[in-house]
Amino acid sequence: MVTGECFCCNSKVSYPEGVACFKCTVCDTINDLRVEERGSRVPPPLTLARLRAGVQAYRRHPEKHGLLEAMIRESFGQWEVLNFSFASGEEVTDEDPGVQFADVHAAYKIVMGLPTPFIRAMMSGIEQVLRRPGRPLARREDIRYLLIILENPLLQQQSFRQEASYHHHIVKRVAGSLAHLPNSVHESLVRWLAQQGRSGLKRKVQLVHQFIAYRVQKYERAKRRRNEGVSRGLPMTTYSAQSTQRELPAFQRTRSSTNAAAGRGRHTRMRSNTDSRISLSGPESSGGQRRRQEPGGSAFGGDVADARAGLGIANLRIGDTPARFASLGAGQFSEAV
Repeated sequence: MVTGECFCCNSKVSYPEGVACFKCTVCDTINDLRVEERGSRVPPPLTLARLRAGVQAYRRHPEKHGLLEAMIRESFGQWEVLNFSFASGEEVTDEDPGVQFADVHAAYKIVMGLPTPFIRAMMSGIEQVLRRPGRPLARREDIRYLLIILENPLLQQQSFRQEASYHHHIVKRVAGSLAHLPNSVHESLVRWLAQQGRSGLKRKVQLVHQFIAYRVQKYERAKRRRNEGVSRGLPMTTYSAQSTQRELPAFQRTRSSTNAAAGRGRHTRMRSNTDSRISLSGPESSGGQRRRQEPGGSAFGGDVADARAGLGIANLRIGDTPARFASLGAGQFSEAV
């Protein structure tokens, strides 16, 4: 067994020597140790013209919406496609990442104007590529896809609790990937951000402030819930585990216990990620009744598997959700009405 660090959360994970990749037991990120050649054909990079052509074809033949959905999901969900999308044609340097940001903004505007399934396809693709880019991020040319994702305007929308949680989840993966890049790549990143002008830099600062504020509020809620548990005479371990399991949706409780048993058998988590004590309650119980929530918001459990169980949004009803919030869930929605 050898020990490696997750490129997203920097947790230490033990894995068998000689394997091509390992899965982080804290954040579920798959870390590829070397670049593997894909057997299937890789789609061409996404361009503004190609996206517009796909939208026009969909409007002429709405019954073929699956083609446009697949194109959007593949373009945003594969490093080999997204990292080379919206290219300016210039060589990547310390001053220029080689991305046409005007085309990126126009592309996001087009996708956000489409029906719900297309927005969901884009967000599920983004989550997929963040969870597994498929290679070590060792060069400045490797991180252009992160710059494209950071321009997504949906990430700053936090109109309700589940939306805020899901977008925070994505921003946390982007921030983790950027934080653990080599110093030489960090230097290029700083220069690239400086070239975006005042408005572009302002959006990034607002996104970071929003990210930090969410985490501070989460900590305060966790502290308040723990204090309430102690005042009721509950042991900390019992309170934490019971509250977490009670508020997670049923499918996540099953996944949590399964992942915990499997993770303890396969890996040794050598260092706990202090960010990982998260559990988010679903808005409805399996019987259709709204769950009673304790004052102070969501509960925070102590089990790492609970943190990896994902967002508690399985029972959110799409019919009650505005189209502009369709990014939430990325395939975890309950379609039942």
